[in-house]
Amino acid sequence: MCKLHKQVFFYIFFMYFIGHYVFFLHLGGYSEWKNSGATSGLLCVGDHTIEFRDISGWTKPGNQTVSLEKDQTATVSGTYTQQNGSVKVTISPSAAVSAGAQWRVDSGSWHNSGYTQSDIVVGTHTVAFRSISGWTAPGSKSVTIENGQTTSTSGTYTQQTGSLTVTIDPSAARSAGAQWRVVDGDTWHNSGDTQSGLAVGDHTVEYKAISGWATPGNQIVTIENNQNTNTTGIYTKETGSLKVTIEPSEALAAGAQWRVDGGSWHSSGDTESGLAVGNHTVDYKVLSGWTEPEGMMVIVNEGETTLVNATYSDASQPITTGALKVTISPPEAISAGAQWRVDDGSWHSSGDTQSGVAEGSHTLEFKDIASWSKPGNQQVTITSGETETISAAYTQKTGALQVMLSPSEVVSVGAQWRVDGGVWHDSGDMETNLSIGNHIMECNDVSGWITPTDQEITITEDQTTTITETYEKDETVEPEGGNESGDSGDDGGGGGCFVSSMIWSF
Repeated sequence: MCKLHKQVFFYIFFMYFIGHYVFFLHLGGYSEWKNSGATSGLLCVGDHTIEFRDISGWTKPGNQTVSLEKDQTATVSGTYTQQNGSVKVTISPSAAVSAGAQWRVDSGSWHNSGYTQSDIVVGTHTVAFRSISGWTAPGSKSVTIENGQTTSTSGTYTQQTGSLTVTIDPSAARSAGAQWRVVDGDTWHNSGDTQSGLAVGDHTVEYKAISGWATPGNQIVTIENNQNTNTTGIYTKETGSLKVTIEPSEALAAGAQWRVDGGSWHSSGDTESGLAVGNHTVDYKVLSGWTEPEGMMVIVNEGETTLVNATYSDASQPITTGALKVTISPPEAISAGAQWRVDDGSWHSSGDTQSGVAEGSHTLEFKDIASWSKPGNQQVTITSGETETISAAYTQKTGALQVMLSPSEVVSVGAQWRVDGGVWHDSGDMETNLSIGNHIMECNDVSGWITPTDQEITITEDQTTTITETYEKDETVEPEGGNESGDSGDDGGGGGCFVSSMIWSF
């Protein structure tokens, strides 16, 4: 029979304290599990095996052999290690990530997409997603963390959208081709159309320029989630006036008159106002004994009075006049308002023929228009009964633009620039033959860098405008993996490591 007068002291150390866990140990040769701190007696001298009980979420200490001697006390300690794992969460789409989408575990710190949070206690945890303006966040997800493993999950944000309906007035503008679109959109819409799928927030509505009408200014509209926004754009008719002077006085006494576009007859010196901007046809009343001037096309400009001089010829007199026809190029100059006139008379459009020009030498002059160099004055000789034909070309005024991009690191990974949505250029390239005036210069997006804002650049005639655009490193881009803000991964359940001990005595 062994002597049973020994004491054994046992200590069990715990890395973390979980209040509802109770730990036991088993002494070799006995079937009874003991709590930490309990005292066990009636043990024989000699070797005994200390075994620790398995508990969920913790790695138990290995078995230990203790030697008991007569009248001695043996002390044993065992340390449980809490089991941990990791979780990695990927968020989509990238636009939501750029808008600030993040995730977190159990009300902890927020993390960016692709980040891996470590040192999470094994078991079930909740992944929640941050609310961001303009997006509907995914619902929370339960994830199971396993010891030494990385659990991966994902969350998809849904962009909030609404729709927009635009009405255009008046109906005459709609008939003339008035349309609208959302800035940066590529499709023009008719009045009453509804564009759906617009991201919530502010958008700019622009209106198409149409001949003879003043375009409404751009409008800012606010799109709300699952709502339709309505707005109206009103075009205003652009008008000008026309005044025609007729010679000679004898023709006036005989009843000479003029009219526009087949309308009412007017006397010499009358002014017809309220004419739509653009081209109109002037013709003259037929009189017995007189040869009326040829009908002509005139251009009416907004807020201006176009002046025209016309001369009737005595049909009984021999013809002593001829005509002049002038063609102007290129078409872009014509669209910009290029015209011609003879001897400080009325302005004419390209292709017009001015009749009743006295035979002999006359001065042909061309109108000044913005951004174009006009042809020089010309001396033309008119022959009685014939039409002299002249061609003249305007030259567009141009300049150049050179853009330098920095720093060199972003240039080496593909930074480029372009003008007015044209061809992309490398840093230091020069684009020539740009029309004088304002242009928009933009830089392309490069991953990991903040793109400079678009710039409005003014091009000067025969000058090279040089600018420098600087990209900045995007510090908000977080590398995959790693830790954020010193996050320890401790998700609660106790403050730090402490020791719990117990003694068994006999």
